[in-house]
Amino acid sequence: MVVANPKSLLTGREIEVLDLIVQGWSNIFICTRLHMGPKTVARHISIIYSKYNLSTKGSRQPRVSLVLKHYSDLDNRIPSIDQWEE
Repeated sequence: MVVANPKSLLTGREIEVLDLIVQGWSNIFICTRLHMGPKTVARHISIIYSKYNLSTKGSRQPRVSLVLKHYSDLDNRIPSIDQWEE
């Protein structure tokens, strides 16, 4: 099943985890920030990958793939570096 915006399938907690991943935070930081154990964070991330139809098998950078997919699904474009400059 292909969904136009996979983020619409995420639970509130999964969205919180995804938002921290997109900001570049580590699993340990996410654990601390959201008061979850490491296995719980890993499970949320696994579910997010699944809902975004991404596989960690054979991918060296699944988090990067997730972030790129997240941004491309927001408005069909990947943000440019110019957007982050002040």
